[in-house]
Amino acid sequence: MHGSSLCRMGWFVKTWLEPEAKPLNVLDVGSCEVAGGSYRRFFPEPDYHYTGLDMAPGPNVDIIPRLPYHWPELATESFDVVISGQAFEHMEFFWLAALEMSRALKPLGLLCIVAPRGFQRHRYPVDCYRFDADGMTALARWCNLEILHVSTDMAPPEAGSGWHIEGCEDSLLVARKPAVWPGPVRAEEYRFVEPPEDGPRGNFAPAPGPAPEAPPPSPEPDAPDPAQAVLQAMAAELEDLRARVELYESSNSWRLTRPLRKLGKIIRAAFRPRF
Repeated sequence: MHGSSLCRMGWFVKTWLEPEAKPLNVLDVGSCEVAGGSYRRFFPEPDYHYTGLDMAPGPNVDIIPRLPYHWPELATESFDVVISGQAFEHMEFFWLAALEMSRALKPLGLLCIVAPRGFQRHRYPVDCYRFDADGMTALARWCNLEILHVSTDMAPPEAGSGWHIEGCEDSLLVARKPAVWPGPVRAEEYRFVEPPEDGPRGNFAPAPGPAPEAPPPSPEPDAPDPAQAVLQAMAAELEDLRARVELYESSNSWRLTRPLRKLGKIIRAAFRPRF
């Protein structure tokens, strides 16, 4: 169970169940403890009586139905709360499981489902679906449940970065069973209704990602090399001398004294001693 899923279930318990009278009977569908633990930590005795249901034996599994989408082992209207997390993508006919979950709920009982919108393929034993907010809304409407909250990769204002895992985004549904439940919607009764705004309870906003990493510190400048500094100074002096010579050679005095310089060169050559 990854951290962002635990954040959402923890928010559901704090927001919707803490104000309720206790104790509450809780059914967790797909409860087998895999990597990261389970939701059982949120439902301690004596405030909650937690029951885990899954299709195969394993840690944190209390009930194994004989049939995958028909659970006569569960009495109708026997649980105050029914939850499921990171399981619906592994159900070939998840809508039938949602119908059994709704049947097991007491009138006015609460349903909470966390299901992935992201994630790479991960068979357990199959991996069939991904869920967005509109898909969660459609599932609740088909089960004839009152939608209390639906969101995808969103979080309450006080949430930390644990609500978002890049590439592993989750959708969240909270719904209530009506006092008189008619069962699933029938095709002849269906009428399209605009889906509700995402995150209506708790002023949800896009889930915050991790804080950006600070840029690496700039490397300390290397200490100056004394030999390099001397070479740079000599090069600067040479450049200055070359500029002075060029300036002098372009002056009038250099041009006027040129004949005298030639005459002096001839005289020196004529009277140079020869040995």
